[in-house]
Amino acid sequence: RGGLRLQYEVEVEEYIREARRSIWSLRSPALETGDLIDALKDGADRARAGHDVAFTFEQTGTRRRLSSNVEHQLLRIGQEAMLNATRHAQASSIRMHLHYDPDRVTLTVSDDGRGFDTARGPEGTTDHYGLTTMHERAQQAGGRLTITSAPGRGTVVEAQIHAMELPESAFG
Repeated sequence: RGGLRLQYEVEVEEYIREARRSIWSLRSPALETGDLIDALKDGADRARAGHDVAFTFEQTGTRRRLSSNVEHQLLRIGQEAMLNATRHAQASSIRMHLHYDPDRVTLTVSDDGRGFDTARGPEGTTDHYGLTTMHERAQQAGGRLTITSAPGRGTVVEAQIHAMELPESAFG
């Protein structure tokens, strides 16, 4: 009986991995019709729907198009950070900052929510898939993700991606 249960657990885990791979591959329609900044703002508005949360967005540096992979991964990281801040952190204020340097782009999402011990993960959750996925997305785009948080002190999610400028022909 134990062997059958183990077999089911293995099969379910494989189905979950397959579903995650499928979700990972989905491209955002917001990037098909607009740019990264518009897509980030739209995603933030959707994440805040139904929540009384102040939101500010700032872009610094010279705005430019990035590879579709970099834009896609930054958008998904930004969306996940916004969802975490609104759903779990009980934040009253969220700030998103997108900074373009000549050789990299940095997305920072900070909130004034309840924070958590980064060594243990957020309390009240058993699945840290969102945090893991943000790290994987940053790595997949050639960068790194750092999460700074402490109980009662909010959270800062920062994705730094090496991103060269695309040629003018990439602007369509």
